Amino acid sequence: MKEPSSTPRITCSGVNRGALVQETYAAFRTWDYACSKQANYDRISETNAINAPSANGLKAILKDLSIRFNPEGVDRPLVVLAQRELSLELWRPELLWHLAQSEHLVRDFLANWLYPRIQDGHIQFTPAEVSDGFRWLLKPNKLVKKPWTETTLQGLSSGLLRLVAAFGLLEGKHIKRAVPHHLPEPCFLYVLQALQERGVSSNNIVDAEDWRIFLLSPQDVHQELLRLHQYRKVDYQTAGSLVELRLPAVDLLTYAEGWPV
Repeated sequence: MKEPSSTPRITCSGVNRGALVQETYAAFRTWDYACSKQANYDRISETNAINAPSANGLKAILKDLSIRFNPEGVDRPLVVLAQRELSLELWRPELLWHLAQSEHLVRDFLANWLYPRIQDGHIQFTPAEVSDGFRWLLKPNKLVKKPWTETTLQGLSSGLLRLVAAFGLLEGKHIKRAVPHHLPEPCFLYVLQALQERGVSSNNIVDAEDWRIFLLSPQDVHQELLRLHQYRKVDYQTAGSLVELRLPAVDLLTYAEGWPV
């Protein structure tokens, strides 16, 4: 795998911490927009609202959440859904999408390593195979402060597989296997809204890399759009190379606020 050309610096600590689905949900359930970001994290720390097993674990988890997410900005729709008590089954895919925006290694692994292999027919994956795909981390580059060691790379490889399994895209212990996965309709619409808000044109939305996060091909996306159009959930018109797409909300936050739960 080639080294990405334009991405932020990366570390493996966030990946090794895991998906933190329950912890993130609990933190966002109690988020108070009348207080600052720091005040919110201070309160969560004082009350251990995320049920961390130890004081050190609590501190580490809150540090990772602070790095991963911006509840005051781009991640506010995720907070809204948690506070509306959306089920974890439906909230988890949204969390994965937001996580992949902030954790470059998660996005790169899903979109550029796992997705093409599954498309080629591979169904089993080991940490050793992942390590082979990320060996560029062992060499000097602008993405890491210093080259990683083999031990760090091996830890990352296992961590990536465990993290993705926590989102239901893989299963198994040491050797992970791909499993049939369906992105629920409201979650699919959520990603559509996010892409449109980002400025992805209707002509390019089917081919957006973000769908690879959920292991969806352009054909999968196209077929789902046709189905949603049939049931009048979206307006999806195609004429040759021209595409027109109209979504149910004006932006992602409005969609999250109006989500039926």
